[in-house]
Amino acid sequence: MVKEGALDNPKVDAVFGLHVTSRYAVGEIAYKPASMMAAVDSFKIKVHGKQTHGAYPWLGVDPIVIASQIVLGLQTIPSRQVDSSLAPSIVTVGAIHGGVRNNIIPDEVEMVGTIRSLDAKMREEIHARIKRTAEDIAMSGGGKADVEITTGYRSRTTIRPDRDDGADSEARFKRKCAGRERRPRRRRLLVLPAESARSLFLGRPQRPKPRPPEQAA
Repeated sequence: MVKEGALDNPKVDAVFGLHVTSRYAVGEIAYKPASMMAAVDSFKIKVHGKQTHGAYPWLGVDPIVIASQIVLGLQTIPSRQVDSSLAPSIVTVGAIHGGVRNNIIPDEVEMVGTIRSLDAKMREEIHARIKRTAEDIAMSGGGKADVEITTGYRSRTTIRPDRDDGADSEARFKRKCAGRERRPRRRRLLVLPAESARSLFLGRPQRPKPRPPEQAA
């Protein structure tokens, strides 16, 4: 819709994104200046080993053991390798597939997962560290890892705690949505669900420009 000009005809002055969540009571609205929701990316790691009988593991390369080490290694990226005082991040392995029998070490194992981040530079760093971690651990075990990262929604902006980024205008808009009985709550906390409205924010300010009185209808 954006590519086909939905924001250009009529021209959109500002964009405000509203997300639904079960974490707040019905009718309650929360907001935060600058970033609040995360960029989301996905990854797929395929670990290649060498098949052998489970009774003779030294004759092959066990991709299941290597994959297990990679899962643990990935958890140190948000907890030990990037600046968690700047913004939180998450690397989650959601599925692992490999093997066909209880007594056979397979040729390969595949895992897939999700990456959540709130800072653009940190996002790039996490991508690079995932690739390095998986490849180096696999190599140390005599195997090989192919890493594929697919970028998804971006976060609204790089973390800038001192920047209002249109929050006052947004709060006035959300007060109208909430009605007189409920007031929007200003939050300090960041959350890591995806900022799926990012494509609407691109190229459009979140702070509307003042209009002349004759146009302010």
